Amino acid sequence: MRQEYFKPANIALLQALGVIIYCLLVAWLMNSLEQVGNIGWTGGALFLLLFVFSAGLMALTVFGYPAYIMFKGHISEGLKIIGYTLGYIFVLMLAAGLVVVLFWAL
Repeated sequence: MRQEYFKPANIALLQALGVIIYCLLVAWLMNSLEQVGNIGWTGGALFLLLFVFSAGLMALTVFGYPAYIMFKGHISEGLKIIGYTLGYIFVLMLAAGLVVVLFWAL
């Protein structure tokens, strides 16, 4: 049985896109809840719960598979995936910031 193999850069791109999409969904959710109005102390509790959940989910997304690969003995490949993922996130963040500055700030 042939095992499919993905290049570290492709895995990292998928992970970075997952992080970006999740962040956009959380930002949309927080913006929607802000329009509801003051929801009292439950808003603070929900924010903290979302923060803890997001930290765990993003840690698994960015570091989970590379850690698995490194535990199997492929340390350099795991480190490449982490580096590519963080690099892709940084580049996509800069691109989004540039779009905002050029099109919405004018």
